[in-house]
Amino acid sequence: MIVTHTYDAAHLFRAGLDNCVTHLCAAGTPNQEERIMCTIIDELKERHRWREDYLSAETSMTQRIRSICYRLTVGDKTQADELYKALGTGENPLDRIAFGATMDLMTARKQLELRRKKEEKRLIALVNQLPVNHFVESICGLGQLGVAQILGEAGDIDNYANPAKLWKRFGLAVIGTERQRRVKGPAAIEHGYSPRRRAIMYSIGDSLLKKQNQYRDLYLQRLSIEHQKALDEGLIPVTVTSATVKSWQQRGLPPLTKVTDKKLNPDQNRTAMHLHRRAQRYIEKRLLRDLWNFWRGASIDVQTDHAA
Repeated sequence: MIVTHTYDAAHLFRAGLDNCVTHLCAAGTPNQEERIMCTIIDELKERHRWREDYLSAETSMTQRIRSICYRLTVGDKTQADELYKALGTGENPLDRIAFGATMDLMTARKQLELRRKKEEKRLIALVNQLPVNHFVESICGLGQLGVAQILGEAGDIDNYANPAKLWKRFGLAVIGTERQRRVKGPAAIEHGYSPRRRAIMYSIGDSLLKKQNQYRDLYLQRLSIEHQKALDEGLIPVTVTSATVKSWQQRGLPPLTKVTDKKLNPDQNRTAMHLHRRAQRYIEKRLLRDLWNFWRGASIDVQTDHAA
C-alpha cells in the first residue's frame, strides 16, 4: 500500500494503521537512506500532533474535574485543591460526592493519558533511529522526547538554510530591531509567531536549566552578561525577594539590589526575572543552532526497519 498524501496518512492513523507512513516519500528520493529518513520524519510529525491533541484533551479534563471540586466547595480555592488531591481516597468529607461526579471524567482522562504515553514511546523510538540521537545523548536534560517535539514542529532540519530560520520557526528571531512576538496587522505575517511553538521551546529550555550540563553553564555565564548589559544601559538589576538575592550570591553571580516596591519603573530597573528570561532565550537559541549544525554535519546512518 502506497500513501501519497499527508492527508491520507492522517486518516489512516485514525484507523490505527500505524505503519501507513512506511511508504511516504518513497518516490523521488535519490537513495534508500534518504527515503528512510523522510518516512521517519513524516511519521514523527504526525505522531507529535497526536500527542499534542491527547495532552490538550487531558488538560481540559483536569480543568473540568477541578471545576467540579471548586463548585462543591462553594468557590473556596484552598478547599477545592485539597478535595482534588484527595479524590478517591476517602480522606475528604466531600470525596464520595466529588468522586461520583468526576468518575467518568477521570476514566476518560486515564484513557487519554495511556494513548499519550503510547505516542511518546513511539516518538522516542523514532528519534533513536535518527543520527541526531547521538546529539540527544550528549545533553543531560534534553531527552529524545524534547527533540521529537522540535522535529515534530520543524520537520526536516535540512529545509532550514541557516539557524536563524529555525529560530524564527520557534519564535526566537529578531524582526527588525525587536524580538519576534505576537502582533496584529500586516506585521503579523512577517513575525509568523506561534505561541504554541514558543511554549514548546520554552519548556525544553526550562528542562535544560534543571540539569547540570553545558547549557546550564552557558546560562549562568549569560546571566552575568545580561546583568552587565543592564548596567551599561543605565538600569539597576533588582528583585523583590531576599531568596533571589541569596540564590545569585550562592551561584557567584553579580549582586542584585533588593527593592520593596513591586511596581518597578522599566526605565530605571531591570528585574531578575527579566534577566533570567533573556538568558534562557539565549540558550534555547544556542540549542537550536547546535542541533542545526549537528544535523547538517551528521552522516546518514539510520536503521532499516522502515525501509520500503
